[in-house]
Amino acid sequence: MSITQTVAAIGRLGFTGNVTPKIWYKQISLPSGRPDHKAITLLSEILYWYRPTEIRDEHTGQVIGHRKKFSADKLQRSYQSFADDFGMTKREVQDSLKRLRDAGLITLELRSKTVGGNHLSNILFIEPVAIEIDRITFPVVDDGVTPNCNTSSENSEDTQREDVGAPTLKRGTYTEITTKTSTETENLDLLSDSAESNELAVADDSDSFDAKAKRELLTEAFVTFYDAYQKKSGRKSAEKAFLKIKLPNDRESAIEFLTGIMIQAKRWGDLYALAPDDQKQYQPHPATWINNERWSDEELPTIRNNGQSSRDWATEMVNEEERF
Repeated sequence: MSITQTVAAIGRLGFTGNVTPKIWYKQISLPSGRPDHKAITLLSEILYWYRPTEIRDEHTGQVIGHRKKFSADKLQRSYQSFADDFGMTKREVQDSLKRLRDAGLITLELRSKTVGGNHLSNILFIEPVAIEIDRITFPVVDDGVTPNCNTSSENSEDTQREDVGAPTLKRGTYTEITTKTSTETENLDLLSDSAESNELAVADDSDSFDAKAKRELLTEAFVTFYDAYQKKSGRKSAEKAFLKIKLPNDRESAIEFLTGIMIQAKRWGDLYALAPDDQKQYQPHPATWINNERWSDEELPTIRNNGQSSRDWATEMVNEEERF
């Protein structure tokens, strides 16, 4: 059977990005039985970041490994970044992630870490629970038992979980995970079960994050950037370019954004630090790197050192630092 011109044209577009299994609209639902569209959207976004990226040999095209898309051991995202991406309010994002967590589909972890000399607390890290994602996406249908997660039966003790949607929660029935990590994990709860106090545990300082505060943050972050990038040239022009970086309008998202830049700058710096002397000249000047927003590059430049390409180096460095 031949395809139409429109089908062929769409096929050439090469869409990439989030994937939403159709069955989720039945499996992830609100108490009313209607699909929980906001939670589904956020879960799809979270899983995008956890899908590994292939590392291919540049000569043969064969897959030689995989890497993660984010820098730490778990995905770091702020509520505001989700809200900005999907047209939600921060409160809607908080509530939706809480429902996913209470359904056992994700974990939420709060950590503290130091970035550019600033001690930051209540930084959110998110991780999907793979076995539960598999369960709702590829449910096993037993005789007399529907795979819909909102269905419960008094006679089924092992085959059904509690409602994957938004069941009525009881106070004190959940805890945040408290894994010890190098970033000093704190056992803090992000959201209250109480509807009247379902806000961030830390005060929102977005109102005070004005142009002056942004410039102060950029000024301090530049010192970290310049050290990480390692090419010591044109510091004045580099700082001027760095201070022009457009930050998100809340401090939490701005710090997250700058952290990603620092991680990528260090990867570039480490790459050229290991490069042969005749290759070091090709490292862009700091100001050029900033003005061209090279932190958003998908891959590191290809440089050879004793027969080893930069992609091989990236594979070795991925356990320490990776693009967020």
